[in-house]
Amino acid sequence: MPAPRAARVVGGALVTRLLSHRTLLARLDEERREDPAAMPPTALLVVEVDRWEELHCSRGGSVQRQTLAQAAGRLRQAVTRRGILGDRTALGQVSEAVFLVVLRGAAAGEPAGAAALLQEALRARYEANGMPVYLTASCGAAPFTAAHAAAADAFADAMAALAVARRRGGGARVVFDDALRQGLAATFDIVSGLRQALESDGLVLYFQPIVALDTGALTGLEALLRWPQADGQLRLPATFVEVAERSDLVVDIDRWVIEAACRQLKAWLARGLLDPTVPVSVNVSGLHFSRPDLLATIDRSLRATGLYGRSLTIEITESAMMRNAPFTRDMLAQLRALGVRVSIDDFGTGYASLANLRQFDVDALKIDRSFVARIDTDAQCREIVKTVIALAQGLGKRVVAEGIETQAQRNALRELGCRLGQGYLFARPAPAEAVPSLLHHPPTANDLFTV
Repeated sequence: MPAPRAARVVGGALVTRLLSHRTLLARLDEERREDPAAMPPTALLVVEVDRWEELHCSRGGSVQRQTLAQAAGRLRQAVTRRGILGDRTALGQVSEAVFLVVLRGAAAGEPAGAAALLQEALRARYEANGMPVYLTASCGAAPFTAAHAAAADAFADAMAALAVARRRGGGARVVFDDALRQGLAATFDIVSGLRQALESDGLVLYFQPIVALDTGALTGLEALLRWPQADGQLRLPATFVEVAERSDLVVDIDRWVIEAACRQLKAWLARGLLDPTVPVSVNVSGLHFSRPDLLATIDRSLRATGLYGRSLTIEITESAMMRNAPFTRDMLAQLRALGVRVSIDDFGTGYASLANLRQFDVDALKIDRSFVARIDTDAQCREIVKTVIALAQGLGKRVVAEGIETQAQRNALRELGCRLGQGYLFARPAPAEAVPSLLHHPPTANDLFTV
């Protein structure tokens, strides 16, 4: 069993024999207080070994400790080598596999270059207990300027840059600048605004029909999230979901969408506005799909509204489904037990091969709008869509085309055997209060519905 992280951090400092980063920051503050004019240009560079916990789990604590000592030795050698990073460069330890490098003089003006040198030093092969180990490192850097009240503020900027580097994958390096500051501020505003919207019921659902391409008959409704703004505009998910996905906030949003969609469907059914066989589709994030509590949310929502599972369709992207195929198969089986249908959304944009479709018990594929947009003008695109439709139908799965905007696209899809679709040709997404009008006048290819 791995040692508690706090104990391992202390142990890491003993292994590396490096100063604490707090000591280095305190020295910088003292230096600036004594003679700010004499202080050379300074930058803080934070270096984090990637996937450090995986090394402990896969190779054990002994290998990890030996590797840590070697990594610290390489960093120490790099920062003390005359002429490489400057004469006054200092090295400290932030946590077990996170290091602080204080760059001075010319090196402070080129922190990205210094980061590249240190990453290269850490990348070479290690030997621990006779086993080869390979590491990469992510780096975040920030200048220490007069705008910072203390060195800790510059360190916070460097850590923020490191967080961005982590999201870019192993081996990335990011330097904090005004653009990054503005981006982080915008992210903070989005997260705060979304949390407030969730607390105050400030989100809304729009609904877009899924229709039979031959007749225009309604076969389903897709619930689409919208975020009303103070100026009356509606923010689309594409402008905020990526931010929400970097935290559990997207799970809260998914939960709200599922519950709201079920309540709205129940209200329509109670008024006799909708055929009970017409389901509502909701999009679920890859993060939420990978968590068991999704099933509890769905089950609770169905029970609270008295809906059958077949009234709900979950849409998940193919890339999210392919991240963990065994887990996906288990999740699909449990959704099937609830009676809930599943569609693969944006099919063709991820990395699932057509052959992999056989292992997933889904009900439908949704052909991405990027293919639909070119289906009547691009022969290669048309052939791809033709192949997808034929294989899906051969496996007993329905096919829904997204983003149909013209009669030519509709006709091409019909010729290829696609039976279902959605898009502006039939109806734009409409707020819940406008849907009854649509239900009384089902959209057809010759009778466009707009809101």
